[in-house]
Amino acid sequence: MSWRSFFVGLLAAPLVLAGASVSSLAADNPPPDAVPLSPSELAAIYSGKTWVWSNGGGAYTAPDGTFIAASIDGLKQSYANGRWFARSKGRLCWQATWYGRYSGWPALSCFQHVQSNGVIYQRGYPKGTWGIFAHNPTLQYDGINYVKDGDLVEPGYAAAKAFLHRKDIRQPPEAFALVTGGK
Repeated sequence: MSWRSFFVGLLAAPLVLAGASVSSLAADNPPPDAVPLSPSELAAIYSGKTWVWSNGGGAYTAPDGTFIAASIDGLKQSYANGRWFARSKGRLCWQATWYGRYSGWPALSCFQHVQSNGVIYQRGYPKGTWGIFAHNPTLQYDGINYVKDGDLVEPGYAAAKAFLHRKDIRQPPEAFALVTGGK
């Protein structure tokens, strides 16, 4: 596994867990009659809203298609900016450049949504594990409850960006030790 794959997975973990319901931590496969959400149904869920993550960060999907995100977790802070879009087959995608402690990299992340009898199922697309995103009726810990109105990301985005642009944290610790003679 490359360091980039590992780091992208590390960034995605709080996102997936924060947006997952308790029941979706085990596989909750949709029934065979489940149908994909339409792009307009996905826009109704996500447009102009923030998906709040457990690490204090989140992702904001603006009505104009702009996407920003921030992950706020000590030295593992990151931020992203790009575009979001809803596709056929129930897919919500974020195409963005993520910036971390040492570099930036482009990434495309998608989530697939299907529904049956008012229950919405979600998974990371294409190979994620299915989970219930919204029960019918909605339960307290459903992932959809972590999608909040408005831009709640901007303060964390600005803070992560400022933090990551500090010169004293840009050097890997081992490089710092070489420069200072290990002191």
